[in-house]
Amino acid sequence: EKYKNMTLEELSNLDDANDEEINEEEAFNTEDEKVYGKCFSSSERKVRSTNLSLPIPLEDKTVRIVEIAKGSKMTLSSVCLDVPAFDFDVVKLMYRCIYPNQTMDAVGDFCCLCNYLSAKKGGMGLLPSTPVNLEVIGPC
Repeated sequence: EKYKNMTLEELSNLDDANDEEINEEEAFNTEDEKVYGKCFSSSERKVRSTNLSLPIPLEDKTVRIVEIAKGSKMTLSSVCLDVPAFDFDVVKLMYRCIYPNQTMDAVGDFCCLCNYLSAKKGGMGLLPSTPVNLEVIGPC
């Protein structure tokens, strides 16, 4: 604390005579390194990557839930629709994030992830794969 109010110039002019001995019992030693070393590790956490296939029937207001653990990240990079028939006017895939302890009053509206308009309505119909860019950080 005695150095707290010193300027940068004053601190840089300090010499070895101002050094203080560190009590051996209070110093971070080899035993502490074994116990707490992983807390100070600079190595990155291993990232596990996996594909998620989530079947969603094309029925009105079908809901599917994916839980994302605390500290995890889900990246959605594409949507692939595999449907047996193309008899539709509009298909919208919507999403929203609900966080732990969040009341339903505080939950926002759904956001549109993909919107498909049938060819008979002037759209392109269903595409084999639609690129998207959505990242969600857990817990969610």
